[in-house]
Order: sequence, then C-alpha cells, then structure tokens
Amino acid sequence: MDPIQSSSTTFQLQARSHQRQRLNSYDYISQMPDEVLILILARMPIKYAVATSSLATRWRYLWRDLRQLNFDGRETKRKKYIKQVNSVIKSYNHPTVNDFRISCRLNLKHKHAINKWIKFAVKKKVEFLELDLTDPCPYKTSRDGIKSEYTRSNARCFPMVKKVLPNLKKLILKDVIVRKGVFEAFLKNSPHLEMIAIEDPVYMDHIHLSGQCCNLKCFQIVDTEYGYVRSVNLSDLDLVSFTFRGYDIDLRLAHLPKLNELDLDLGGMKIENVFGRISSCVLSLQSLSLHVNQPEGYLIHVYLPRLPNLKKLKLAFGGTFNDCLVLLDAVLSACPNLETFSIKLICILTMAPIIHKRRAEDATNAHKHLKLVEMAGYKGRKCDFELAAYILQTPAVALKKVVIAIARWDSKGEEAARCSAERIKSIKPQGVELVIV
Repeated sequence: MDPIQSSSTTFQLQARSHQRQRLNSYDYISQMPDEVLILILARMPIKYAVATSSLATRWRYLWRDLRQLNFDGRETKRKKYIKQVNSVIKSYNHPTVNDFRISCRLNLKHKHAINKWIKFAVKKKVEFLELDLTDPCPYKTSRDGIKSEYTRSNARCFPMVKKVLPNLKKLILKDVIVRKGVFEAFLKNSPHLEMIAIEDPVYMDHIHLSGQCCNLKCFQIVDTEYGYVRSVNLSDLDLVSFTFRGYDIDLRLAHLPKLNELDLDLGGMKIENVFGRISSCVLSLQSLSLHVNQPEGYLIHVYLPRLPNLKKLKLAFGGTFNDCLVLLDAVLSACPNLETFSIKLICILTMAPIIHKRRAEDATNAHKHLKLVEMAGYKGRKCDFELAAYILQTPAVALKKVVIAIARWDSKGEEAARCSAERIKSIKPQGVELVIV
C-alpha cells in the first residue's frame, strides 16, 4: 500500500475512534438523571450553563432549574455583562434562587440595571446575595482625604436597595456605597439575616448596631483601602463572630454574650488598647486573632484580662523582640486552656533592655492543653530562632505539633531560613512533631 494512502487510512480510523468515544461520552452523560446534570451545570460559569441549552432538546431548559446564579464579569465589558445578566433573569422561571452573585466593575450610571437585579432577587426569595463592584483602579481617596484621580463621587456604587429581602440569610458587599441610615433600616427589615461581610465600604463612617438585628450571627468589615470607617458600636446582639480589619477606630463592644470568635486588626494598635476595648467579651471568647504593635517604648508592665475559655489564639506582633517575649509570657499566662497558638513577627527589632528578656525567660507557667504551635514568617534570624526556642521550652504537657512557615522573599534567604528552622529539631521536646513549610 502507498505510504501516503496508509497514513490517510490510519488518520481516518483514529478520527472515527475519537468520534465514537465522544458519542459514547455524550450518551453516558445524556443517560444521567436531570438532578445530576443540574449539579454539573451548577459548577459552570452561568454563561456556559446557559449555552448548553443548544446541545439538544433535553438540555434546552435544564439551566433554568439552577438555584445558584453567579455572574462573574471581571473580564467582561460592562455593556456585554449587563446584557448577559438581563437575558438570563428574563428567561429564568424557577420560583426561587438560593444564591445570587453580581461581580462586575459597575457604578452609578448602571443603577437602573442593578436595581432591576435586586428586584429579581427579592422576587426569587434569595437567601445569599453578593454584590462585588470592585474596581482594580490604583488611585483611591485615602482616609485623610488626599486628592487623587479616584474620589467618592466616581466610586463604584449604587444607592443601597430599599427593598426588604425577607428570606435573606447571607449578604456580601464589596465596594458598595451604603448611605447613612439605609444600612440599619435594611438590617431591621431582613429578619433572617445571619451573616454580613462588607469590604471597602464607602460612606459608612459610623456603624452602630444593636438589638434590632437580633438574628445577626456573623459580621465582617474589611476597610483597608479607604479607611472611611471611624467607629463601630455593637451591643445587645447574639453575635457569634466579629471581624474588623482596617485603621484604628472607636470600637465598642457591649452585651455580646455569645461572641466566641474575634478577629481584630486595627492598624497594629497597642496590646493594652485592644484588650481595653474588648474587655466585656473576654469570658465568652474561644478564638481570638490580633494584630498589635508597640512602636513607642517597651513593655515594662502589661496587664491582660484572663481569658479562661480561649482555645485558639493568633497573634501578629510588631515591635522589639524582647517586648515580644514579655508579651508572650503575659498572653499565655492569661489563657490557661489554650490549645492552638499562632504567631507572626512583623518588623521585629532586637534592641531592648536585657532585663525584659530575663523577665520573660523566668516564666514557668505550664500550658496543660496546648497542642499546636504555628510560627509564620520565619526568616532564620537569631530572634526568630530564640522565639521558637522560648515557645518550645515553655512547659506544655499536651504539645503534639509545631509548624514553622518560612517567609517567602528570595531563594537564598529562604534556604538560610530553612537551615535555621532545621536546627529547631535539636531543641524540640521528645514526641513533638516538627513541620517546616
């Protein structure tokens, strides 16, 4: 046989084989129950799920049974995105939607479209609503009002919906303007709302919530870009978890008897100031994450309230190394039932009176329940090694595992840090697992 003809015949046979495989795969998928096919569609971007309606008669209306509508338009032009969303909600005929997510760089010019989508969410009894209007533009107005190309007047925003979402349980707002009074009224009229997450809020200078949102369980605020939030006052709530990350603000927490998880980063404020603001919640806390700083002076006397029920502590510390040892002594002494402890050193300095170091090294408090210790940002400096040694040599009856996370910056530095971390094996207690990542 002619070699060219033989090669052509082989190619045709392979093509037919691949076609049969595709047909067999399609037949296999087509034989699946509708419920399984809908689960597959739910894992696709909504535009691809809708496109499957052209595959066959059976697929024509399957996408309309999706209960999660996630419109990701971060890489789509605005006009095209709005057209896509409008087309889908116009054809969607299921009576309810569980999740409804809008993610696109929109602003006041598009408020008509956004309000239309919110009305759709209300009609479909949405339980989880996410509005992400984030703009990657680097020019933004600072907390101090420094002029830039990016100001409040042209920020991504819309006048916060005044409709009531009676079935709403979870709300996420990113770069969304919420004008004064509207947010509180919205919460008051959403009786089943349990979780709120707000990222880079605009116009929300003062957030004051009390018993009117009695069903709220989880509240998160991230204000690291603008720094517009000036005060947060939470009282008489059944709040279980609260997170705030941003600048130093007027923070007041009162009568939150169920609060057991607290995550605070107030621009690296002083440790005594942090505990002064959360003193009313210390008895109920089980998990605490803090970013603290000591830029002025040294920790000669530090008093911390007792946290008898705290089981998990995450601490990011900026200051002097010896102050860090004193702080650790105070913190660990205040948490007798601690099980997991994580620490990260930020901009640590090593210059401090040696008396402080001796004071910390004299600590003999036993930690009977401490099982896991994590140390992040390990750079292999002398102070890093001594901190690990201090933690490991503090009596901990139940300690099972120590995790050292190497700081990532350059290959040579990482190699040196890893070599330093390997030395910790020689000082770790017998039976304790050491993991270096």
